[in-house]
Amino acid sequence: MEHGFSYTSVNAPIVILDGIKSDYVYNQEINGEHFKEIKLAGALKASDGAIILTHVKGHIVAGMGGAIKNLSMGFGTRTQKQRMHGDVKPRLNEKNCIKCKSCISVCPAEAITFENSSIKISLEKCVGCAECIIHCPTSAISILWNESPKKMAEKMAETALGAINSINGKMYYFNFLINITPDCDCFGASDNSVINDIGLLASDDPVAIDKASFDLINQQKPMSNSVIEGVNGEILKAVHPEIESDYQMIYGEKIGLGSLEYELVKIE
Repeated sequence: MEHGFSYTSVNAPIVILDGIKSDYVYNQEINGEHFKEIKLAGALKASDGAIILTHVKGHIVAGMGGAIKNLSMGFGTRTQKQRMHGDVKPRLNEKNCIKCKSCISVCPAEAITFENSSIKISLEKCVGCAECIIHCPTSAISILWNESPKKMAEKMAETALGAINSINGKMYYFNFLINITPDCDCFGASDNSVINDIGLLASDDPVAIDKASFDLINQQKPMSNSVIEGVNGEILKAVHPEIESDYQMIYGEKIGLGSLEYELVKIE
């Protein structure tokens, strides 16, 4: 509601699909490499279909947040979200730490404490949300790449496939290529857009619409007041050079989530 999504503004009720305590859940079977069943929001199963509205942006772990990420994180329960994020862990560089304790205040799992005048991170309690990483003002916390970011991309694609299969594919997708920021909207802070606005895409294929978004973004030039000002090459690679942003789409096509092939039809 703070962001304007209220009943009066959208003319539709706001529903927490998995219940207030994330206990309205059902299991969707899937023959995936990482999951044999996906824990999904109960209200999805009760729906006739779904329209997926996605604000496309960069992402600190996936490289790009599009329809696939929206499907997986939007319909996955709290438990499923943690299963997808489970391989993302933070690493502290104590030399850069100013002990501001911002990381402690934003950690939802109480995995970060202040002991003996130092910040301590419990990797056992960590749920991999990356809030501490994005909120650290000195970049003293970074991702501990003990697992390839490809693993999370695969888990997202498998979760998305489970969501689609649960209502027999009755979904349609809109990707908004506007105000494309370096990182996910779920973070408490945002940066300037990295490119000019492109427009709106529509499709019945989550892989195709994300691939078209990926290609269109990478064809643009960096904004002069962005974090990639003056950088040459692909936009999403410049924002997060360690991540293959399109791998979630490549894996998605492999498991039957959609197709990398698309035809871009422009509407004036």
